[in-house]
Amino acid sequence: MRIPAEPRAAAIVRLSAFGDILHALPALEAFRALWPRTRLFFVTEGIGARILDSHPALAGVIEVPRKRWAREGRSPRRWGAIIAEVRAKRREIRAAGAEVAVDLQANLRSGIVTAATGSPVRIGFAPRDSREGNALFLTATIAPLPAPLHRPERDLAIPRALGWRGARPRARIPVREIHRAWAEAEVSAACGAGRGSRLALVIPGVSAFGRFKAWTDEGYAEVARALRDGRDFTPALVCGPEDEDVVARIVQLAGGLPVLRPSDPLRLAALLERAAIVIGADTGPVHLAAYLDRPVVALFGPKDPRIYGPAGSRARVVRSGVACSPCTRRGCEERACMRAIDPASVLAAIDEAIAEEAGR
Repeated sequence: MRIPAEPRAAAIVRLSAFGDILHALPALEAFRALWPRTRLFFVTEGIGARILDSHPALAGVIEVPRKRWAREGRSPRRWGAIIAEVRAKRREIRAAGAEVAVDLQANLRSGIVTAATGSPVRIGFAPRDSREGNALFLTATIAPLPAPLHRPERDLAIPRALGWRGARPRARIPVREIHRAWAEAEVSAACGAGRGSRLALVIPGVSAFGRFKAWTDEGYAEVARALRDGRDFTPALVCGPEDEDVVARIVQLAGGLPVLRPSDPLRLAALLERAAIVIGADTGPVHLAAYLDRPVVALFGPKDPRIYGPAGSRARVVRSGVACSPCTRRGCEERACMRAIDPASVLAAIDEAIAEEAGR
C-alpha cells in the first residue's frame, strides 16, 4: 500500500494511560519533523487530552470519554444517550480527514478508534507486538521490534519506519505562565517562603488500575522526614483526587507535611518544574517530571524499568531485587517487590541524584 509522503492530515491514536501518552510525545515530535505541513491530530482519553491541550505540534486533540461511557453504561437508561454520543464522536474523528492514522497503543480499543478515523492508511505494530487482534484494524504494520524496548523508542519505531531519522526528540510539555503563576502561589501558601532551600515533591498516588505498583505509606513518611530533618529540603506531597486517604496517612506518619493539589496536568507540570527532586512509583506524574528534565527517583517493582522506566539521564530507578520482579501480572495483593524497597536505598538514590546535580 502506498503511504503518502506528507499527508494533508494525520491522526495519532494513544488513548491511555497517562505515562504511556507521555512516552508517545517524542514520536509526536518525530511525526511533526517528518511531516512539517501535515495537520496532526491526537486521539486520546481524559488526562491525555488535557496534557496535550495547546501542544504546538498539534492541530487539535480529540478526546474519547471511554471511562465515562463505561461508568454511565451500567445504567440501561443511559444506553441510548451513550450510543448517540459514540456516533457523534465517530463523526468528529472522521471529520478530521486523516489520510494516515497511526496506532501507538496496539490493542482492541485503539484499533477500533483507528478504524473509526476512516483513514485509507492505518499503520501500527506487527501482530507479535500488539494485542487483542489489533492488527486486523490496520492496513500496514512495521517490522517486528526487538525486545526489551523502552516505550518511547517503541513508539519512535513507526516514524523511523516511515523515513524519519535522528536521536530521540525532546518532548514538549505546553506549560504556560498562568500555570507557573498558580504553582508559585500554591508552593508559597503550602510550604511557606524560605522554609528549606530545596523543594522535594513526593508523589505517593498511583492509578486505581496500578495499585500494585504503590510503595508503602511508612516508606514515604520516613523518606519525607529524612529530607526535612537532615537534608535541608522542604518535602511536599502531591495529591490527586483519588489520593486523599493515602496522603492523609503519610502526613500523620511524618508528623505533618505540606500538601499540593494541582487540579489539572499542566498545573502539575508547573509544580514539577520547581522541584529539586521528585520521588514516586511507576506513575504518570513521575514520568512527567522526567520529561520536564527534573531529577527523578522512581520506585519500580512489577514493571520492567528497561521498558517502562522514566526517560532521561536525570532519572534513577530503585528496585528491591525480589526474585519475582519484574513480572507480567496485572495485579498483586502481596506487592512483595514494592514492600521490600528500603527507605535507606531511596535516600541513597536521592543523595546520588543531588550530588550529580551539584556537579553539573
